[in-house]
Formats: sequence, structure tokens, C-alpha cells
Amino acid sequence: MSKRPSLLQHFRSFAYQNNITNVDVALEYFSVFGGTGWDVDSSQNIDKLISKKILHNYEAIHSRHRTVHT
Repeated sequence: MSKRPSLLQHFRSFAYQNNITNVDVALEYFSVFGGTGWDVDSSQNIDKLISKKILHNYEAIHSRHRTVHT
């Protein structure tokens, strides 16, 4: 048996960490932010969060990703 967490375990952890009790909302935000470890405020519009957390930080995210994978 694998010791790595399943996708379901990641999803549950994400929903718990971000205090999201609505499964549909949790799935929507997990599909974008799951696996990042970032705190996500699901009361904020997802488009605004994408802009704020990803697009405005693209260069920093990209440089970290490039450093890890080169």
C-alpha cells in the first residue's frame, strides 16, 4: 500500500484547511488551488483570487518552479 496521500485525502485536507464546508465550492477552489498549500478565502470571487495569487505573482512562481525543475 502506498504511503502517499490519495487525491481524496488532499481534497479533504484542502477543504478543512480553508474551512470550506460546501462540497461544490470546495471542488471549484481545489481544482485551481489544490496542492499549493496556500490559504484560500472561498468568500472571495475565484477569478479575483486567481488574479491576486497567481497572475500577480507569476514571475516569482515561475522562477521558483524553474529552479526546482532545472
